Amino acid sequence: MKLTVLGSGSSSGVPYITGEWGQCDPSDPRNRRTRASVLIESDGERIMVDTGPDFREQFLRSGSGPIDGIIYTHGHADHVHGIDDIRALNQQMQKQIPAFGYDECLTEIARRFEY
Repeated sequence: MKLTVLGSGSSSGVPYITGEWGQCDPSDPRNRRTRASVLIESDGERIMVDTGPDFREQFLRSGSGPIDGIIYTHGHADHVHGIDDIRALNQQMQKQIPAFGYDECLTEIARRFEY
């Protein structure tokens, strides 16, 4: 099993849109952080954990490829607002990508993204 951390920043990312770095040292390039997301690869399958607003950038940087499923940890914007980019993957793969998560989380995602 391979686990790749695609993002480990706060809900706003680092630096903030205001240019603030919080406690992070801006001279260290590792401190430029996208929002939380993980790619799990095991037995030829690729599972995403969360698709935040930085998903497209993170996915392209990871080498892309098909996704076999998505796990949503909760329904906050910083964990789900990259969901629109999944549509292009669905079209390319010509199939739906299954999503997993707590019932409350998946219900909230379905409510907000009815399309």
